[in-house]
Parts: sequence; C-alpha cells; structure tokens
Amino acid sequence: MFEPILESLQHQTQIPIVLPTEIPTDAIVPFPAEQGGAQPYINVPITQGGHFQHISASIVDVDPAFYSVSLDAAPNCQGADACSFGELTGEQVYQDTPSIQAEYFEQNSFDYQPVGRSPESPGKVTLNRGIEGYFVQFVCGANCNFSKLIWQQNSYRYMAGIRMASQATVVNFANSIIENEIKP
Repeated sequence: MFEPILESLQHQTQIPIVLPTEIPTDAIVPFPAEQGGAQPYINVPITQGGHFQHISASIVDVDPAFYSVSLDAAPNCQGADACSFGELTGEQVYQDTPSIQAEYFEQNSFDYQPVGRSPESPGKVTLNRGIEGYFVQFVCGANCNFSKLIWQQNSYRYMAGIRMASQATVVNFANSIIENEIKP
C-alpha cells in the first residue's frame, strides 16, 4: 500500500522514513457504534466481513524536516477525518522541540474533559530494540482521534496512530515500523 507514495516521500524529505510491515487487523475494522462509541467513518465502503473494502496511504504533508502519511479507508480520502483510520509522522527534533509529554499534557490532564476517551492511561512503554515510547490515548469530541505511540530515534521523532485503537494495537504497529526502517 505504500509503494505508490514511497518514491515521492523519499525525494521530498531528509527524515529516515519508517513504514509498517503490516497494518493491524483491528485497525481495518470500523469501530462498532454498539460498543459505546460514535461511528467515526462516513461513506466508507465495508466488505461483508466487516473490514474496510479499500485501504491506501496518502502523503498529507512533507518537507525536508517532516512527513505525514495518512492511512485511508476510502479512495481520495487524503487524511480527512471521515475516512482516515491512521497516521504516520516523522520529524526532525531540535533543541527547542517540546518533549512528547509536554505536547500532549493538556489532552492527558484530568482537567481535560472530552466527550469520551480511551479507558487506558497514557504513559511510557518499551518498544523493540529497547526504544522508549510514549502512549497517548484517543479522545472523542466532534470525532474520535488516534491512539498514538510516539518515540525518538537519534534526532528524529516518529508517531504511529490508529483511530480509537488499544495500547496493544499501537505498540504492535509501532514495533512493526521500528523493524522496517527505510533509509532515505
């Protein structure tokens, strides 16, 4: 699914590109409304087996020091909330780049009261190769966002997000990415 965008991405960024070897099965199944959450996807074709009929990747933003790739469940989605089920980012970390915890402090604060949120707590996790990551749970407002796993390798920060996913799902997803690093 990444072949159509990989060459373009490699030519436009200096960040080492990291992509997964697989997409978690539970990431390609729309979150059932009967399980307590709002249906996050609109006009997304679903197979009879309940999976997304279409999955693809699109470049949302790219420059020499940053890239963002959307995982989409509908053609021409381009990262829109109604049809995107995941996101991958890579960015250069500078001396004044805020820490991961500082960037997500408000969202993880008990004072922040979204319409809904993951029952799992944010916090540090150990990823493959002994890399320390930080889990950020999803929250719901007008829509539900991604559960995220953020980690740093050398002077780069990466994020792997899956809409409304469990910590286990995004940890497995991030580990798949870490094991599949592609050099520019």
